[in-house]
Amino acid sequence: KTKNLIEMKSFIQKTGVLIAMLSAFLSAYAEDFIVDSICYKITYKSGMVDGSECAVAGKYDNDRYYCNRFINIPEQVSYNGYNYKVTEITPSAFDYTYGATIVIPSSVKSIGESSQHLHTENNIVYFLCEARVYINFILSSNHCYYINNASNRSNCYNMVELVSEECEYSGKKPEVSYRNYLKQNEGIDVSLDFSSIEKDAGTYTTNIHAKASNGIQWDIPFTYTIKKKTLNAVVADNERMYGDENPKFRCASVDGFVNNEGVSNLDNPIRLSTEATPQSKTGTYPIVATLEDKNYTLNSTNGKLTVVKAPLSVSVKNCTKVYGDPNPSFSLSYAGLKNGETSPNMQQAFKITTEASAKSPCGTYPINISGGVSDNYDISSYTPGELAVTKRDLTCKAGDYERLYGKDNPEFKVSYAGFANGDDESSLTVKPKAECNATKESNVGDYAIYVDGGKSDNYNFVYKDGKLTVNPLVIGFKDEYQTVTYDDMSKSSSES
Repeated sequence: KTKNLIEMKSFIQKTGVLIAMLSAFLSAYAEDFIVDSICYKITYKSGMVDGSECAVAGKYDNDRYYCNRFINIPEQVSYNGYNYKVTEITPSAFDYTYGATIVIPSSVKSIGESSQHLHTENNIVYFLCEARVYINFILSSNHCYYINNASNRSNCYNMVELVSEECEYSGKKPEVSYRNYLKQNEGIDVSLDFSSIEKDAGTYTTNIHAKASNGIQWDIPFTYTIKKKTLNAVVADNERMYGDENPKFRCASVDGFVNNEGVSNLDNPIRLSTEATPQSKTGTYPIVATLEDKNYTLNSTNGKLTVVKAPLSVSVKNCTKVYGDPNPSFSLSYAGLKNGETSPNMQQAFKITTEASAKSPCGTYPINISGGVSDNYDISSYTPGELAVTKRDLTCKAGDYERLYGKDNPEFKVSYAGFANGDDESSLTVKPKAECNATKESNVGDYAIYVDGGKSDNYNFVYKDGKLTVNPLVIGFKDEYQTVTYDDMSKSSSES
């Protein structure tokens, strides 16, 4: 029994190993499901509708060699409620296949090697077979290769190579040149559909549909660039005065349009601008041309804006001063100022002169103006002003005096306040006089002393009265009489 048990155990172990090996073999090469006659093996199942992955295990039909067939592998297949992303091709999936067109999607990241029929090297896939084939393989990038000799992979060509990948905008769709290696090597004609090619400048990626005379069709991804056409513009010079708005600028010439196009075909007009503003000083400023357009770029020769001086008229304002005073500061008025200015910016000041001085007699004197250099103005005219020298006030005051009743008035004198330039009463044309209406007979009291009658070219007389006080007369008597004061002095003492 023991021997039988040992032998049975050994048999079971060996059988288990064989089963495990067979299971591994079958799991490596057997398919899990078939869609559109292509066999797939599940390599990863996420448990959700999306996110699972699978590998191509081969093509399922009666002819396992798949010769002269078109096999289009999709990026994703759906099976039993799950979406599987195709990421691999298993080894020997296409054994003994020749003369076939196989399209592999970009989702495929791994292709299992077959020592005889399928090989990958440096991300280039060669579909190798013993016989000559016209179309060997289409990669995920849709680059197609024709192999002249399966054992010599250096003789590898694109079936059709598009070579015009960059051109300049011409106003129409560019002509794309290409090399037909199928025609060159096998005599197979290929027609290409360029209807998806754009006309406007830019970088584009499109599919060019190819159709070979033997019935094979495929799309060739094509990335191409249409560069903008360069226009040559010359900006015209212009001129304006300081303080004015910029004039309308223009181009003297614009060359380089294609296909009978012109400025009306531009997305936006050519923009002409300058940094100069109405406040900019006189000088020269560049006029720059810029362009925003989808098909044209601009190479321009700048123009020149010359800001010239604006005309300015200057006048001296009339003014006055009093005889004997120094000349005042002279003020100017302007006609033609810009930008709200109240006075021009001067490099050299105006020269303002007059013959009048502090000693000049009363009268009118011209104030002359000349010279002056401004940054932004051209002095076009000068208008002189007038300085009027007016009379100076001279205060003439009579003195205050006293006298006794019955006496003669004293000599009245006049005092002065306000002489200038060392003048005195001798400088007067007619001296003023001080007079009083009081006489010897005038009663005791105060009487005004009037000043009047003065004349002068340079002085304006301001008279101030004085005062004469008439005091009573004092009379004295001897012995028996006291001193008596009489109000009425017209009577004699004997009469009293």
